[in-house]
Order: sequence, then structure tokens, then C-alpha cells
Amino acid sequence: MNAAARWRDVQELLLGDHKRWIRSTFLEIEQRMDREGRQWKTLIEGLQKSHVEVTNALGREVQARKALEEEVQALRRSTVSKQQFATRLRDIADDLMSGDE
Repeated sequence: MNAAARWRDVQELLLGDHKRWIRSTFLEIEQRMDREGRQWKTLIEGLQKSHVEVTNALGREVQARKALEEEVQALRRSTVSKQQFATRLRDIADDLMSGDE
């Protein structure tokens, strides 16, 4: 075999090695993207769930605040004494602080 033929053989071997390396690298990249994609999907689902929970909690807080404002307005319109009014406001505040709605 002459030098030119040997050089072609070496080039074909190198090209074959290069192609195998590219294939294995792309396979590794695809596998990594799949793993990371699943991780991102899990993270996004968790964030969406947290968002729903926070939104619901905020909704409950808004409703509680509206109920409190309505009760305060009703107390202001009523004919209760200032002492009764203050006592009822403290009761409402205690209920809110304890988590009772």
C-alpha cells in the first residue's frame, strides 16, 4: 500500500471516529435535555401549584378584609356604645389573628 492509500485510510478512520463522537455527543446532549426538561417541567408544575395556592390565599384574605370592613361599617351605623364598639373590634382582630374567618 502506498502512502496516499494509507493516508486515505487514516482519514477514513479519523472521519469515522469523528462521526461516532458526534453521534455519541448528540445522544448525550439529547439525554441531558430530556433529564433537564423533566426537571424544568417538575419545577414549573410546582410553581404553578404554588401560584394557585397563593392566589387562593390572597382571595381568602381579600374576602376576610371585605367582611371585616362590612362589619366595621355595620358597627359604626349601629347604636352600640363606644365601649361595645371597641370590644367588638378587638374580638374581630383576635379572630383574624387566630386565623378564624
